[in-house]
Amino acid sequence: MDKYVFYSLFANYRRGGTRAFENKTTGIHNLKTDDFVSRFDIYELPIKEQNLICEKLDKIYNIIKLRRQELLILDDLIKARFVEMFDSIKEEKLLGEISEFVTVGIANSATHAYAESGIPMLRNQNIRENYLDDSDLIYIKPEFAAKYESKELKENDIIVMRTGYPGVACLVPKKYEGCQTFTTLIVRLRSDNNPSYVCNYINSDFGKRFVDLEKVGVAQQNVGARSLAHMPIKIAPRELQDKFATFVKQIDKSKSARNRRYFIVNKRDEIYNSIEK
Repeated sequence: MDKYVFYSLFANYRRGGTRAFENKTTGIHNLKTDDFVSRFDIYELPIKEQNLICEKLDKIYNIIKLRRQELLILDDLIKARFVEMFDSIKEEKLLGEISEFVTVGIANSATHAYAESGIPMLRNQNIRENYLDDSDLIYIKPEFAAKYESKELKENDIIVMRTGYPGVACLVPKKYEGCQTFTTLIVRLRSDNNPSYVCNYINSDFGKRFVDLEKVGVAQQNVGARSLAHMPIKIAPRELQDKFATFVKQIDKSKSARNRRYFIVNKRDEIYNSIEK
């Protein structure tokens, strides 16, 4: 059954069963087709059992889909509130003018410094629009990270995707203060602007239009630190920025109440268990 094969391949990959075949770099993971097809076994089950498993997994995915739709609605609410509060603001400054610096993280090869544990190194694929996805972290040796002390992250730094989907930004949570990044852009604001406001601005239609004009490359588009530093930012009164940041926190609490990551991860566990059984 085609769907059973799909679920089997998906579950094996998410458990890490194919990780031994991956060409894993600090950039994009890739998989050799020949190794994957020839070396991965699928459990043979009677067609009736395959159908039962697929019916169960279809129901799980439908629930996950509904939860994701709820989260998208909350994200749209933030975007609508942003436009409502700041669309009429006229004063602008360049991002570089309101920042201590706009720079790039570690840009030298780091594969030799990989470790099972150590200093987390955030990559472009960890950056999501206004949140950090730490479900797939890599770690580097502390002695290697120490060579790039000036690039260590601080809480509420803004890290921005440089390649892949350039311009997507999120804030650095407190627990990742002192970590490093690999080729992501790093923005450290001066204290007179709210990081949550500026991060949402970079992700807004205003910011996206600017990045679309600045990004370069064909096969893999990217945006550089110099270009990002020239992004015009609407300078709203700090009181208004803080009010918006409070609103975002309230929405984030609503997301947490829906237990976003716990729900999806545990449903994945059900998927894996179903395939294994």
